[in-house]
Amino acid sequence: MSGLVVGEEVAAALTARAAVVALETSVIGQGLPYPRNLECVQRMNAAIRAAGAVPAWVGVVDGALVVGLGAAQLERFAAPQGGATKVARRDLPAATAGGALGATTVSAT
Repeated sequence: MSGLVVGEEVAAALTARAAVVALETSVIGQGLPYPRNLECVQRMNAAIRAAGAVPAWVGVVDGALVVGLGAAQLERFAAPQGGATKVARRDLPAATAGGALGATTVSAT
């Protein structure tokens, strides 16, 4: 995987000109402990969907910038052993070139 990857649900929403909410992943990777971080994902997804929008979690996965992470990808960010580095806007080139798992901050999202 490389470059920019847009998840299927997010791509469909953008094509339909529906509302999409971009979400940073550092709150999952570094901000909250497991399993509270996964509870946060579920609650935020539910609130966004209740408002009629599509959640688009953003992160770097194996060097690709992904907009609209899937459940399995979000689990990687939330895992207790972690492994996701915190990625701000200035870190995106190094994270993508290095094939990293990177949890984006607001600036990178």
